Amino acid sequence: MSKCTNNKRSIPHERSVENIHKYFKPLNDLSNQIIPTQLPSSSSESSSSCKPSSSSSKPSSSSSKSSSSSKSSSSEPSSSSEIQQIYANDAPANNTSEFSQSVHNTSLLVDKISHLSMNNEKIALCNSFKHISIAGADSIISDEPVVVVQSNVDIQSFDTSVSDRSNGISLVVHGTSENNELNQRDILSTHLLQIEFYLKSCQNLIKESTRLDIPHKAFVEKTQAFVIELKKILDPLDATCREQIENINVQFSNVDFISAKSTDKISRDPAYWSANGKFTEEELRYLVHKGPMQPVLKDYPKNVTLAAQNATCKFASKWFNEYPMLEYSQTTDKVYCFACRLFYKGPGSEKVDLAWIKIGVQSWAKMKGRGKDRKGKLDQHFTSSSHLASMYRLSVFKNKYANVECLMDANNRLANQKEESILRINTKIIETFFDCTLFLAKQGLAFRRDPQEHGNFIQLIHLLRRYDPLLNSWFNEEKSKSHHISYTSARSQDEFIEHIGNYVIGSIVQQVQNAPFYSVMIDSTPDCSHREIYSLVIRYVDNDLNVHERVICLKELPSKTGQSICDFILHILHNYHISTDCLIGQCYDNAPNMSGCRRGVQNCMKIALKRDIIHIPCGGHTANLAVKHACECSTEYIRFFDLIEEIYVFFTSSINRYHTLRTQINSSTSALTVKNLSITRWSANYESINAICRSIPEITNTFKIIINNIDDKIVNNTDNKLTLDDKKTKQQECDDQVLSNGVDIDSELSRYHHQRLRSIKNDSNYKTGVRLDRVEYYKKLMIEILDYIVISLTDYHKVVEEKLQYFSTILPGRINYLTLANANKITEIVPSISSAEILFSELQLLKNDIDSVTELPEFINKFKLIANGYPNAKRVYQFILALPITVATNERSFSKLKLIKSRLRSNLMPDKAEWLIIASTERDLLENIDLSKFAQEWSRLKNRRVKIVSNL
Repeated sequence: MSKCTNNKRSIPHERSVENIHKYFKPLNDLSNQIIPTQLPSSSSESSSSCKPSSSSSKPSSSSSKSSSSSKSSSSEPSSSSEIQQIYANDAPANNTSEFSQSVHNTSLLVDKISHLSMNNEKIALCNSFKHISIAGADSIISDEPVVVVQSNVDIQSFDTSVSDRSNGISLVVHGTSENNELNQRDILSTHLLQIEFYLKSCQNLIKESTRLDIPHKAFVEKTQAFVIELKKILDPLDATCREQIENINVQFSNVDFISAKSTDKISRDPAYWSANGKFTEEELRYLVHKGPMQPVLKDYPKNVTLAAQNATCKFASKWFNEYPMLEYSQTTDKVYCFACRLFYKGPGSEKVDLAWIKIGVQSWAKMKGRGKDRKGKLDQHFTSSSHLASMYRLSVFKNKYANVECLMDANNRLANQKEESILRINTKIIETFFDCTLFLAKQGLAFRRDPQEHGNFIQLIHLLRRYDPLLNSWFNEEKSKSHHISYTSARSQDEFIEHIGNYVIGSIVQQVQNAPFYSVMIDSTPDCSHREIYSLVIRYVDNDLNVHERVICLKELPSKTGQSICDFILHILHNYHISTDCLIGQCYDNAPNMSGCRRGVQNCMKIALKRDIIHIPCGGHTANLAVKHACECSTEYIRFFDLIEEIYVFFTSSINRYHTLRTQINSSTSALTVKNLSITRWSANYESINAICRSIPEITNTFKIIINNIDDKIVNNTDNKLTLDDKKTKQQECDDQVLSNGVDIDSELSRYHHQRLRSIKNDSNYKTGVRLDRVEYYKKLMIEILDYIVISLTDYHKVVEEKLQYFSTILPGRINYLTLANANKITEIVPSISSAEILFSELQLLKNDIDSVTELPEFINKFKLIANGYPNAKRVYQFILALPITVATNERSFSKLKLIKSRLRSNLMPDKAEWLIIASTERDLLENIDLSKFAQEWSRLKNRRVKIVSNL
């Protein structure tokens, strides 16, 4: 296709488009025979979806030959069903004739694709395509309407219609621009060059069709993948051709008769100025293309006064040759400077003379000089510094927009089109690399390993190369170049990760900067490399009353003092340019260095910012500590959890015992394996208890099996030095430790939990003391634990209610207690409230909506629809929603930290670990991103060998 270039331009653009569409129409039909336009979504639709799409084979209205070929192609029987059958069943042995026919049909289809570019249609394509890269000088710069004469059905060339201008009337097609036409041709040529690139893979398929060592299923899969990628280009090319043909038909149907003298879009009279006194980009291009207005008349108007003085009294046309930038206006009988009139603004034009720009010069007697020391007005102006500066700006403008030689050169235009095609291919390759990076980062998977070729990133690229011919061809071509660049090295992978991590952090920072209020939450945990990692989470509310909690930072801090952590938070906020004026709340765990009222972080933040920052203790840590301490108030519960831990250690410390337990559990449908107790989270204790409760029969049977095995070993061990009495003693101890199904629980309770009578010194009526049975005994222990939990949570709620006492009256169920005094207090706390009276009136108007629900989230969902009508109330609820509750988001980021920075990846760099953890935690920000922007920004970071963005 690249050889189909010529310097002639005899065929119009519309015929080029029609020929391109007619040429690639059979290729598209063949691709539809190999693979349907819409792939089946289920097995039930496979039979119907294997047929060629009728919509893609509709004939074009501009080509009868294309129409006939389309009809014939649609009527031919398709062999795609046979190919699909071989693909699904991999050549069944019981039908060898059908398999042979399928192989033959597939080879014929591939052979048609390869020979399609060698048939007689190629002549018509070359006659059309050779004009895509060529354009005349007049069509590049001028936006002048195209003048044509319609003869029968054909449309003649531009030169034929020019001769008809003497008649005073011409046919003009409105809205057709040669420059726009060239842009459309460039779009088509870019698609054609991509097709040419893909046809290289077709040649490889033709060679593989004759190889017997390649299975037919693998050959069909490769052919299908090739056709899928080819259709991605053919379908847009077909749609583009159809659209351009329709636009051309519409444009040529809009023909009017106008005067030949009025073909100029813009008045070239130098005395003409627009209303705003400025020229647009299009006007400048048009005027520069036309050049100075230099009308040559037989006689110019005379100045009677100067004629009476025998001085030069009129303009002389010979001055045009001496001063090429000189213009003459017939309307005002004055001269102007073309360069200064268009480009007088800029450096070097401080002493510009407006007479040569807007006013005009008419001193004919002083135009030419008299002697060496007395220069005329023409010499004075055209040698001035202001004129030279305008000439420089004119030359720059011409080089930028009017480089006719470059645009007329067919080789340069073809090279530009090839370069654009290469840039698009490179952009797609880099987008693929970024897509692989996003997949691994969101899933929290490792990128590299030793050796490097076995890493997940490179293996994922190799997997895509099997199904993407473009990616595979790009790698094969890069290997043949002198500078082999694949961008799969460790440094390139780190660049991709850094770019994605910075994008996520930048998106979060931008959202926080636009939020009216935000709060901070911070927590720490040691990683596998023995570093104390602090996770900073920001909670904020957007303008639509949606609450967000985002991890913005995971960095190491060797100190645990409250002041150090406070400085760390303020340093991060300052680096990300987040204003502390919008910081309203803080939430930490109950450690003294965090929540301490003197040296804790919450007090250091207040001192550093010199104002009150609402501190709310973490609700999750408070509830966890309440349950943990409640279970330690009784020795019974301590022994109970110790027993659970001993059971876990007993089974997991021996491979044989754990295998026996696992065998019993696998035979059951509801049993669970034993679990250990967690040190940090009490909820894990519930899982341990639940596993024991659901697996009691299996655990008991396991104990019996282990005891029987011990007895067998004691009897069969001839080297055992124990006497018979010792064996009986050991057996008795085992019987005492194991509880059988027939044990009396009440007697065991009285045995191990014998209640002593109170001393007569403490209780004179000690005999009347109540003796609790088993149920009442454990009920008493449970009540003690519940009392401790209730007291702890009640104290926590009192602390929170005290901090938010003024906001409680605007919550559902309490709006009736709202007073103007409460509104005044809320106005003092929440910034930017216009007045307490307006806030009180808005809340009164919302009273019915607030009373209609029982929870705050229900009201917020209703309030979102009308929030803009209540600006003060909206700001108050944004303030409430931005206050933190718990540091659970920090704990979730620590879970990601344990998964990403594991024992096998302990040497992960801190910044890289932070980017990967944030990308995995905030993966919703990476769902709908523009990979092309990623690729362009990545290419601008430094000068790269593989270009993806044009330097123009």
